[in-house]
Amino acid sequence: MPNLQKVCEDSGAVFAVFWELKDGLLQATEHYNPRERIEKIRKDTMKDDLYSTEAYKFQIAPGDGIVGKVYASSEQAFYQDVSQLSSDAYIRSEIAEKYGMKSVAVMPYEGGVLEVGTDLEEDWGRSWSERFLSRLSEEQLRMPAVETGFETSPTPIMCS
Repeated sequence: MPNLQKVCEDSGAVFAVFWELKDGLLQATEHYNPRERIEKIRKDTMKDDLYSTEAYKFQIAPGDGIVGKVYASSEQAFYQDVSQLSSDAYIRSEIAEKYGMKSVAVMPYEGGVLEVGTDLEEDWGRSWSERFLSRLSEEQLRMPAVETGFETSPTPIMCS
């Protein structure tokens, strides 16, 4: 499983969720949020729930939504402004809006799907591949880079 704390630190993401296939459906199995993000959401909502913790409430079929499509296609995707996606494409769009998520990157990893995102606007998206992919090392994720698919697809697919 990826080191989600390191993934967030290296990418500037405010959340990371790892999805694995269980009983034929993708389910969140691990998440991470930087301390600053947790404190901000607690202050804003007066609750302990986060976008990442709400992911555990979902089971996604391969091919459905952004997570399911990445799993089925084995191709990474980047969504600069998730508020522009339909609720069919982005199954958790209401939750993303509730927690102020703006940009999301999704990629196949270790037989599952790694989802990271931020509450920042376009600036994060423009430099996502440089900040994230260039800093993502084999040691940080504890697996050979060849298995991540990054060598064959170094540039994220831009979706709007």
